[in-house]
Amino acid sequence: MPEFNYKPLVAVASATILIVLITIVLPSFFKTWFVYETGNFRMLPAIGPILAFGLLARWRVRKIAIGFFAIGLCFSLVAFFGADASFYPGYALLVALQVLLLWVLMGDGLKGYLDGGELKEQEQMSEYGR
Repeated sequence: MPEFNYKPLVAVASATILIVLITIVLPSFFKTWFVYETGNFRMLPAIGPILAFGLLARWRVRKIAIGFFAIGLCFSLVAFFGADASFYPGYALLVALQVLLLWVLMGDGLKGYLDGGELKEQEQMSEYGR
């Protein structure tokens, strides 16, 4: 009996969690890690959740997400080097999360999920079970 490969599911779940963390959680609840209390910090506020949902729905948004978050990584690096020293930990976390997200987005697991690899394996398992 063939074993089920969880790599595509783990890849899409981790990509979705990272996108929501970067675009919603950090800017909303931990804003003071990036700017002063009176400042404004946003990171792809509208397109981030759409990209996360698109990955779950198997839309072809992987390359778009890579492009947006690569540009976001560049701006985060510029902000890291130009920010006040009190904001270094927040921007370092943001850079690390974006690098991890880009690694997941470019990985084989997510490509397999979007290509229907998980479904193909389920079909193979049902054929062997007959």
